[in-house]
Amino acid sequence: MEYTDNPRKVYAKIRIVYSDSEISKELAVETSGNGAISFPMQTYKGYISPTIKACTMDGHSTMGGGFQMNDVGLITGWWSDCHCDSNGVFVNPPWLATSFIARPVISWTVIGDSKLGQYPVDFTITAYRGEEVFHMVDVVGNAEMSRRIAFEPPLEDITKIQITVQKWSTANTKAKLLQFFDILEEEYSGSDLIDFEVLEELSSSSESAGYGINSDTASFTLYNKERKFDKGYLRSLLLLNRKVIPYIGIERDGEIDYTKLGTFYSDEWTVPQTDITVKLKCVDKLMSLQLVTYIGFPFTAGTNLYAIAENILQTAGLDSSQYVIDENLKEDVLYSGYLRKSNCWEALQEVCYGGLCYAYCDRDDRIVIIKDTAHITDMQIAANSITAYERKTTMTDFSNYIEVDYTEATESAELTVASESMVTVGPKERLTIVADYATEISSSSLSFLPSVGLEIVSFESGVNAGKFTVYNSTDAAITTTATIKGHSLSITKQTIVTQDEESIKQWGRQEYKYTGSELIQSYGKAVEMGEKLMAELGQGNGRISITWRGNPNLKLQDTVRIFDRFGDGATYIAEFNRFKYDGGLKEETKGRIIHDGMERT
Repeated sequence: MEYTDNPRKVYAKIRIVYSDSEISKELAVETSGNGAISFPMQTYKGYISPTIKACTMDGHSTMGGGFQMNDVGLITGWWSDCHCDSNGVFVNPPWLATSFIARPVISWTVIGDSKLGQYPVDFTITAYRGEEVFHMVDVVGNAEMSRRIAFEPPLEDITKIQITVQKWSTANTKAKLLQFFDILEEEYSGSDLIDFEVLEELSSSSESAGYGINSDTASFTLYNKERKFDKGYLRSLLLLNRKVIPYIGIERDGEIDYTKLGTFYSDEWTVPQTDITVKLKCVDKLMSLQLVTYIGFPFTAGTNLYAIAENILQTAGLDSSQYVIDENLKEDVLYSGYLRKSNCWEALQEVCYGGLCYAYCDRDDRIVIIKDTAHITDMQIAANSITAYERKTTMTDFSNYIEVDYTEATESAELTVASESMVTVGPKERLTIVADYATEISSSSLSFLPSVGLEIVSFESGVNAGKFTVYNSTDAAITTTATIKGHSLSITKQTIVTQDEESIKQWGRQEYKYTGSELIQSYGKAVEMGEKLMAELGQGNGRISITWRGNPNLKLQDTVRIFDRFGDGATYIAEFNRFKYDGGLKEETKGRIIHDGMERT
């Protein structure tokens, strides 16, 4: 069975992750003591195996045994500061505790060191409500590397879980735990899931050339079974930023084959006492970028849009596994790349406008920054699957006169004071200051007067703002003047026009002003962008919008061949999908015909 067969039965489910190491920022770890090299915070990251077979100085490591020295940057978990005896027994049992906001605990996982073959044999799990011991479990004679402790019924309103190790599997060595945590998630399907809607689109811009950043949304209606959302064990976890993952599936060979529609984060919970349903509204990861201040990108000669985009995402706290940046952005070299202070969302918007890009979240919860690209597929939508079909060309879809702005920036030879402020740093205090500049500058520098006893921990600067952290190493407060200097910048704007003379004669001037970006920095680049926009907007092919039975395998930037009721077909690139499930599946798709010059993958 395939979606093209118009299956009568479509399945759906959602997973809600109420607590894991990514979304639970309130997690904290305490220990009875740590070895010389120990990483207790790794115990809630979800690791199941160390990265190395760590060398120990307790007589258990041998030459040629594949042992490696433990070090910062490796994954080996928590190592206690004490050794057990020749029977594996600890005289003073070491312990590790993980604390968090009040939550139910359904199970907890304990994992030792699989590379060394070591694990806890006798241990006690203690659950706390605040400072009160709520529940204890003694495990004796464990022989498993990974041990899951289940609690039935779930423990409610727990704020801390502690493990105390009495006996270890290997004599004369330290306790070693790679994982001491368990995510809290539930799955909803069948009668527990009433309906949902998932929206994904390339850009929310109403412009013809809709490049830019867009955050996708989703909404869900769940059955409040046994009032668990407002009176039961989940009541304390209806928080913002809980992870929600929807799926659509069909039956294949007797099993349900599900397709994930993305990852979303709770933005609003509604739990009415007069109803048996729960309403949940969600957004994707991109929306959180609006909350992160971006100091700006410093005036840098010869940089490129890829480097600027990566700097923005790393400022937002993302690592390389959480984003994908089009390698073609490395070809967008700038004479002098810079960005003003904003937030990370607005900064990425500038990159998109400067490189004719889209920024959106893919279904693997990664932020994607990509040029106009068509992912070629063999997918087709037949007329008998379509319930509504509309194809139109409007005046805003057709342009023969296009304006593109570009900027030129020059720096003066003389230094100027951009910011000067008096600050007081308390004894042994680490103080962070964000300073807005009186003028745009390059090659910024920071100095203090007086400076004795002060250490500059960090300093980052854009062109119109800076952020610095200073440490007072003395036992007395220091009042000092912080001065930021740099070479002043002069920024001018020019406009180029790309036009189709023959089209203007025939149809009159149809003007389009492209949303500008200071990352468009040369006449040649503006001309290139104007020609690309003309190729796209000068076709007059318009957009298509259909409502059909749906197929979750159709993703953004995929090509799809759509047939009308007369049997005529054309190939479009998907720019918008709205999935609606209420026991059956309905999908709304919008797209445009592929034009020449678009990259195909």
